[in-house]
Amino acid sequence: MRLRDSYDIPEDVSRGPHSPAFAQFLWNWFGDTTLLLRGELDLTVLNDLTPEELAVAREMVSRNLKLRYTHIIEGVSALHPVFPDCLQHAKASGNRFLMSAHLLQVLWLDDARAIDFLIDLLPDIDRESLFWRIIRRLTFHPAFRWILFLVHTNAKDAGPYALSLLNRLESGDVKSEPPREMWHLPSDYRKRRNEPAFRESMTAAIHKWNVEMKKGR
Repeated sequence: MRLRDSYDIPEDVSRGPHSPAFAQFLWNWFGDTTLLLRGELDLTVLNDLTPEELAVAREMVSRNLKLRYTHIIEGVSALHPVFPDCLQHAKASGNRFLMSAHLLQVLWLDDARAIDFLIDLLPDIDRESLFWRIIRRLTFHPAFRWILFLVHTNAKDAGPYALSLLNRLESGDVKSEPPREMWHLPSDYRKRRNEPAFRESMTAAIHKWNVEMKKGR
């Protein structure tokens, strides 16, 4: 595998042999980073790394932090076990900017913690602006995800996007939102968040979402 010379990757690591998951990790982080930088890479493939491969992946990311590349820094969040702790710290701080920064990444947790994170980010009221109705539709298309980065600079604007994500999860459709008349409102999610049946169904929806994203659907 031919990786970029600018990265500090030992020859025995780049030479292989590699499993499909580890090969994807190396290529997308240290070979052709296009999909990763565009936000089009399915990061759930990292869940397929063996414990040994995960340890090597963490080492490769850590030894290249000196380059200060954004995707390398984000790799720390994706690969290191402190990620759930970072999410909990963001929630405990009450800083909605910190919480919104991990909005899509929270699905990597692949359990009910993701549901709590999203519900904590919901708007305080059930009303939504025209601006956010447009943003919701655009930012699930890869070509327009840069818009999401811009709106995340304003922390209070993350709530409607969290609401959209919860409704997509509940509808079971990764590609499109359910009809507006079928939407559940923020108050509804807050009311149901501790119901066992709701938590079980939403956790199953996250599992399904991650599987479908891994398949590229």
